[in-house]
Amino acid sequence: MDFSHALAAARAGDGKELGELLERWRALLKLQARRLLASELGAGIDPAAVVQATLNQAAAELVRFSGSQPEQWVAWLCRLLTAEVAKRTRCIYSDSGDAEQRSQSEPVHLFGGASFGLRPMTHIEEARRLAEAIDRLPEPMQTAIVHRVFLKRSWEESAPALGTTPGAARRLWVQAIEKLGEQLELEEETS
Repeated sequence: MDFSHALAAARAGDGKELGELLERWRALLKLQARRLLASELGAGIDPAAVVQATLNQAAAELVRFSGSQPEQWVAWLCRLLTAEVAKRTRCIYSDSGDAEQRSQSEPVHLFGGASFGLRPMTHIEEARRLAEAIDRLPEPMQTAIVHRVFLKRSWEESAPALGTTPGAARRLWVQAIEKLGEQLELEEETS
């Protein structure tokens, strides 16, 4: 079923279609949550829990979505996600204005503007496929990609998050990119 039919069915009360419509974007939202939570303000906040809360909110507030295109849908979900991240960081850091300032100034860009050498990440299906492929990587490889590609951190800055040396962090990132390329190539061959 295409997006417009799935959305119409969900708006008409079809819970199965709504669930599939939301689930389709889970990996992309998780990657976006990891990017938003990567600072010290997000330490200890589980990206998967933030995504689940966002999807629950989207299901409950479907009537508020006024768009009709997949790009509008993802932008709406990302705004809900950004608000959820801001809410959770404010709860943890309520004594500091940092969380409030960060959440107000953080633009909603898929992958923080990273392109992976593909066309600009405006094609939403391509972004979703990439996020799903990253989500299938082992956790350390996901962290390496988030830190290096999306946050543009140096090897020295990335190493502590990976619990390793800068040289080992670089090798892990290279392995992650190679494995990601293999996954995307295999996916393209089978589709």
